[in-house]
Amino acid sequence: MTDVKGLRRRRKSERRRGTWGLVVAQWRDLLPFIAVGFTMIVFTLVGGAPLSVLGVLALATSTATLLAAFAFSPNAARLAALPWQSRAALSAIIILPLVQLIPLPPALWQVLPGQDIRHTVLATIGRGDSWQPISLTPMFTMEAAVACLAFVVLVLVMLTLDERQLRHIGWLILAIVAIDVAVGTLQVASGGYPVLRDSRNQGAMLGFFANKNHMGLFVAASMPLAWLLLDVRRRRGPRFYLFMGWCILSLVALVATNSRSGLLVGLVAAGALSLRILFKQSLRLRITFLIGVVTAIVMVSLTNPFGALFGRFSEVDSDLRWQFWQQSIPLFISYWQFGAGAGSFSQIFLVNEQLSWLKPTYVNAVHNDYLQLVIEFGLPGVTAALLMILSIFQSARFKVKNADKGLIESGVRVGVIIVILFALQSVVDYPLRRVATLPMFAMAIALILRAALHRRPDPMAFGSVRTKT
Repeated sequence: MTDVKGLRRRRKSERRRGTWGLVVAQWRDLLPFIAVGFTMIVFTLVGGAPLSVLGVLALATSTATLLAAFAFSPNAARLAALPWQSRAALSAIIILPLVQLIPLPPALWQVLPGQDIRHTVLATIGRGDSWQPISLTPMFTMEAAVACLAFVVLVLVMLTLDERQLRHIGWLILAIVAIDVAVGTLQVASGGYPVLRDSRNQGAMLGFFANKNHMGLFVAASMPLAWLLLDVRRRRGPRFYLFMGWCILSLVALVATNSRSGLLVGLVAAGALSLRILFKQSLRLRITFLIGVVTAIVMVSLTNPFGALFGRFSEVDSDLRWQFWQQSIPLFISYWQFGAGAGSFSQIFLVNEQLSWLKPTYVNAVHNDYLQLVIEFGLPGVTAALLMILSIFQSARFKVKNADKGLIESGVRVGVIIVILFALQSVVDYPLRRVATLPMFAMAIALILRAALHRRPDPMAFGSVRTKT
């Protein structure tokens, strides 16, 4: 009798442990997904404008959540399969701003280019021989370091998600875009309300952004993402018409943003997707798509916002961007080797600004991310950017070997399109310096690098070895 009772107790204990183990396993799978969703919402709410103190704290909190999720993720070990270029590029994004915060002895930092003004100021107050970091604005560099860490960890955690969870995150991003457009529609209709950000572009479609160009890029990048999530490549019918409606509404929204660069990158995205649709769909769907696009263009061209936006293209010659670039050349010459520190541009531009350039407003960015990258990070930043480009190229070259290779390869194409859109706008603006755009860019990088986790080396790829069979 005692043996029977003991056997029952052991079986009951095993069932409890089994149930608890199942619950723990399910939460380990769900925690990264929940952390990514939470982080993207935080990015949207606090990152549409320069970060405040509360914004930095919220960003740090969401990053801590991501780190905890990554530590407990059962799929974290598979990231070892990433190419070395990817690991080096992601590591450099975190390390570079942190290195710029390391105090250096006076004999070292005083001989660095561009440190003359700092040395003069510190010598005046008797601190000329103190230890100082490379960054001329350590507080701004610390904020940039938090944002860089948040972005990299977000990408890594997204790579641990399974296909279904990654799709859900994609739908969350599209939902954020839809909310942005809905809020922006109210702003256009009411002349600027609700005012969510302090901006000079009040009255345009801004959503949660302070910069209309960033809003335009966010909407434009949603079109290739919608193409992937609706799986238009393999499924037709209602999904195709839903995708077409999303594209038309996106183009209308881009006109309402009054952003020239936003409209141009939107046309690039629509053109790239149209080429695939025209060659992959039936004749009836091709004609329907073309009719819809032409109708949307005609209707939009008759509106007042289109007239206002079209008129802005005639003002390109007088755009202040050209002056910013010209006036930033001395900074480029001074800091191209080691940089002035992440986030330091606005402050060092004020210090070096000539009296003839003074205006009631101040310059917050060069409006050219490549030029500002060199000024703030120097050659190490350029090296990190080249590593990221090489990483994207290498991941896109991998041939996928599993059953879902069609979807994964489509994800790579979509990721590359979105990266190209960001790269194009970075010529005339600074989209990657706004945290609210990072969910879309992180999704693009995750879609590209995901192919490397399911990789089969391409026999025609550079450096591969071909053997006879």
